Amino acid sequence: MFANLLFALVLQSAPSTPACQDIHYAMENFSVCETACADEDDGVICHRVASLARDGFRDETGTPDYELAAALFQRACGLGFAFGCHDLALIHWEGPQEYLDDRAGFDLFEQACTEHDLKAACGMLGTAYYLGRGTEPDQDRALALWESSCAPGWTTVSACRQLGTVHLLEEIPSARPLYGMEMLEQACADGDAISCAIAARSYIVHPTIPENIPRTIALTGQACELGLPPEMSSRCSPAFRAALERMAEMSPNRPSTPK
Repeated sequence: MFANLLFALVLQSAPSTPACQDIHYAMENFSVCETACADEDDGVICHRVASLARDGFRDETGTPDYELAAALFQRACGLGFAFGCHDLALIHWEGPQEYLDDRAGFDLFEQACTEHDLKAACGMLGTAYYLGRGTEPDQDRALALWESSCAPGWTTVSACRQLGTVHLLEEIPSARPLYGMEMLEQACADGDAISCAIAARSYIVHPTIPENIPRTIALTGQACELGLPPEMSSRCSPAFRAALERMAEMSPNRPSTPK
C-alpha cells in the first residue's frame, strides 16, 4: 500500500520547485528537496521527500526513517496536501510500534476525506468505522463510505475490495454476492492482487457464484503477476496452477470467461 501511494502525486499538483516533484530527481537530490520542503509552502515536495524517507531511499543504507517521514507527512498535511494526511494515518495504523495510534489514524483519514474529499482516505475511513479502529463501530457509515469511494482507479481499490468482500462473504444483512464479485473484479482490473485472488477462489468455492474455472485460472495468473503477499503466495506455485488446469480438463463445459 505504501509503495503504490508514492505515485499518487499525479492526482494533485503544486506550482513551485517542479524538479523536487520528480521522483528520480528527489531520490538523487534528497537533501536539496528536504530543504525545499522546509523553505517552501509546497505540500507535494514534502510528501515526495517523506515517501522516500519512509521507503528507505534517504541514503544508500536503505533504512526507513519513520521519524523524518512522519514529520514531513505532517507538514504536507498541514499545507493542504491530502495524501500527506492519508500517509501519516497509514503510519499510525501500519508503521512501527512506537507510531501506532488508531485514533490519530482515524482523525487523519477523516481530515483527508471530509476536508479534501480524497477517496482513498474516505475508503480507509470506512474501514475504520467497520472495524471500530479509533472510533465506535458503525456498519452503515462504513458501507456508505465504501460505496461513495469505490470508483475505477487504483487509489480506491481498498474501498472496492472491502465492499466486495463484505457482500461476497455475506457479512452484512443486505449482502449481494454477485455485486461483491463485481466490486472485486473492478479492484482486480485496477491492479489489486488480493481482489484478484479472492475473486478467483470464489468462482470455484462460493455457493451462489456460478462456477467458472477458466476465470479462476485467469484471475490467479493476474494476481501472481501483480504480486500477492507471502501468506497467499502458494497460489502462484506450479502445483496450484496444475491443479486448476486439471479441474478445467475434467469440466469442459464451464461457463465462458466473463468480459
